[in-house]
Amino acid sequence: MVHKVSAVGSRTTEKAQEFINKSIGGDKSIKAYGTYDEVYADKDVDAVYIGTPHTAHYTNALASIRAGKHTLCEKPVTFNKAELESLISESKKHNVFFMEAMWTRFQPLVLDIKRILDGGGLGRPVVVNADLSFDFGIEKLSKEHRILNPDLGGGALLDLGPYPLVWAILTLYEHAANENKPPSSIVASATKTLSTGVDQNTSFTLNFFNDSVQPPFQAQSGVKCEP
Repeated sequence: MVHKVSAVGSRTTEKAQEFINKSIGGDKSIKAYGTYDEVYADKDVDAVYIGTPHTAHYTNALASIRAGKHTLCEKPVTFNKAELESLISESKKHNVFFMEAMWTRFQPLVLDIKRILDGGGLGRPVVVNADLSFDFGIEKLSKEHRILNPDLGGGALLDLGPYPLVWAILTLYEHAANENKPPSSIVASATKTLSTGVDQNTSFTLNFFNDSVQPPFQAQSGVKCEP
């Protein structure tokens, strides 16, 4: 499928035009809007990609869906289950496509791994370990930085957590033997930063156990924002 960027919305028209100039080659056919509502109202826009800060994802996605636009929302798609369920319900109500933008799922290497697992040649996976650590230099960052500010959804889990979690989803939850059953247990722990209280190091273990899966699947994942 071929797509074309037809409009960009930002806090100001100037910011939108700056993005067009820097990231889309200055294409003069692309409209620059100073509000997101103008993008949602544009009849030439069929689908919207939302790349705003975490805290704006729910309201932005909801407005896009209610405007009848297919919506791709950057991770984390929402802050909690209730918000996600609301967006799913609204997307069904308005008959539009809605998805979290998790690019890992579509990378060629990942697709190859999925084919190998689904083919059964290596047998069933039993344990999956996934870890993502990143040195943000948090001791040098302002407390207003998105990775430290709780009002912006700061911390390791929301910013980095989807990346190791997706491996548990791809290899265990979606494995045919699991029969699309949710984790039978989840255990997690977190270490918080002293400066703002957001999580600096979070780890979680998901177990998938049902009568048809012997031994059970287990995924151990962790995310860290190192000082």
